[in-house]
Amino acid sequence: MITYLDSNVFILAVFSNNNKAMKARELIKKGILSELSIATSSLTVDEVVWKIWKETKDRSLAIEEGLRLLQFDNLKIVKIDSDVLKAALNFMKDYKILKPRDAIHLAAALNAGASVIVSDDSDFDNIKEIKRKSLD
Repeated sequence: MITYLDSNVFILAVFSNNNKAMKARELIKKGILSELSIATSSLTVDEVVWKIWKETKDRSLAIEEGLRLLQFDNLKIVKIDSDVLKAALNFMKDYKILKPRDAIHLAAALNAGASVIVSDDSDFDNIKEIKRKSLD
């Protein structure tokens, strides 16, 4: 079973030290150690780099964290290509609650073969194609 990690998992792992952040780091660690099959998308790299840059005003740190994410062993990164985008737009037709980025994450997760998405975004709760797990 493949577990898709939404961008908030990586962002929490970098920025926080609360219980959710500890769970996020544990999930990433399990993936790196091959105890869990994990995937995310190239969109996640963009979101992580942007959030770090925006919050810290440190462009170099943001780039380094993005590069670090790309070096995680056993993390499958789904490319956002025209097929994923087409699927995302069709999901937006089917699910009025989905925002474009959420629809892209959903399409990427399914493209990776994931049956679970770890996310704090409750918009995924009513999506029949995937089950959401929160970090709570």
